[in-house]
Amino acid sequence: MRESAKRIAARTAVRIAAREIGRGLYTGFMESQPYRFNSYEEIDLEKTVENMLGKTFLDYEDIHVFKRTEKYVPAVLLVDCSLSMFGFKISAAALTAASLSLCLNKYSVIGFNHNAWIIASIDKEEPPIKVCEKILDVSAGGFTNIAEALELGIQELGKERPIEKIGILITDGEVTAGKNPFPYVSKYDHLHVLGLPSAQTWICSKLAKMGNGRFQLITNLEQVCNAIKNLLS
Repeated sequence: MRESAKRIAARTAVRIAAREIGRGLYTGFMESQPYRFNSYEEIDLEKTVENMLGKTFLDYEDIHVFKRTEKYVPAVLLVDCSLSMFGFKISAAALTAASLSLCLNKYSVIGFNHNAWIIASIDKEEPPIKVCEKILDVSAGGFTNIAEALELGIQELGKERPIEKIGILITDGEVTAGKNPFPYVSKYDHLHVLGLPSAQTWICSKLAKMGNGRFQLITNLEQVCNAIKNLLS
């Protein structure tokens, strides 16, 4: 019964993520380009007006639009599996993993309590449902060693040599083991943090600020998918 419940929960997480996010959400940057009649991007008003100066009529080649240029950016998800991560919190972690798997072509998932370990390696493709099952299979326990998780995350990202090193940490911020995590934050270009309710929410916020990332407090499952979209947009 436990195995059946776990599979149902994993499928549900992926189904919710697919409905709320859908495939094809890519990180990238906006670039101003001439309009080519084959798209509906937002008009770059400043560049278009600049091209119109001194002219009586507007030519099509004067119109510029913003086009999103995709960039290959894998990410690593760091999931707190310590004693305080039970019930709603571990469900939020599974839904986060499902959402991330639908957003990115390459990602890694790392679990941690007093030690850190690889749940899904960045160089091995695993179905989102399988990843969710692995997270839900973890028995919450032990202390919280965020520093070791951050260090292992960098090692995983190093396998791909990405343009930017992006980490997403989901935790309640209760640091109870390992080294001070703050010095490890600088190894990331962007460290986003999904904070779960606790007395140490300020630690989550500070980690995100020091990591040039965004902080989102998650108090219910309905907030998870939108949080991932906000972090990766």
